[in-house]
Amino acid sequence: MKPIMAAHKVLNRFGIHEVGPVPVEPIAFGLDLIVDSKPIDGAEGRLVRRSEKGIAVVDSDIRSAGKRRFVVAHELGHFLLHRGPGGLDLCDEDALVDWHGNRPQEEEANVFAAELLMPKDQFRDEAGWREMGADTIDALKGTFQVSFTSAAIRYVELDVTPSAVVFSQNGEIRWFRASDSFPYGWIPVGREVREITGAGRYFRDGEVSDEPEPTACEAWFEDEGTAVHGDCLEQCVAMPSYNAVLSLIWQPQHPS
Repeated sequence: MKPIMAAHKVLNRFGIHEVGPVPVEPIAFGLDLIVDSKPIDGAEGRLVRRSEKGIAVVDSDIRSAGKRRFVVAHELGHFLLHRGPGGLDLCDEDALVDWHGNRPQEEEANVFAAELLMPKDQFRDEAGWREMGADTIDALKGTFQVSFTSAAIRYVELDVTPSAVVFSQNGEIRWFRASDSFPYGWIPVGREVREITGAGRYFRDGEVSDEPEPTACEAWFEDEGTAVHGDCLEQCVAMPSYNAVLSLIWQPQHPS
């Protein structure tokens, strides 16, 4: 079953059609998946299958309620989409940000979780075509009770406005997403973050600006055979405990 179709089937079954936080743990329980919290070494979530029932264990070290909800939805996605004879599945941090098809089942579980917690139509209605930025993402995070990162990815993948989101850790680009309408779509994963970006200054100085700042688009994006010109706006959200930073990137909207 395709992940988006599966998420819609669940929402319809439980009569959830309004904007707001989806009660993911009661839904999981109603679908024979029990949710528990325990320390998990090297993973964010664990799914144990027993015939038609299962137990989703969420790492008790996860303090963010929004991230916990996404992990639960991700494991529910595995439970519904990837049924097998039973066994144990572990999902680490990389699994929860796999949107590039490197691990197809993890990508499907992420697509399911995003559609379940932030249904496309409700999310786009709530976003209201607001310009990208930390305030916009923070508002969406609160409305749907998800993590900041999940809301940022959803905003970009639904192409609310032309934008991108980049996660960098230890001075290196780990992953990115760019909306279809964003004119620059390629960032080399694994490349060192350039100092002239907001993220680069964070790794150099340990600080980020509270406001969006102009950044040369070419400092982030590369397009083989085509020059990258102009400035983008970049707003960074620091994650000190991971020595990481999330960069929101967009082109400023000019009045017509």
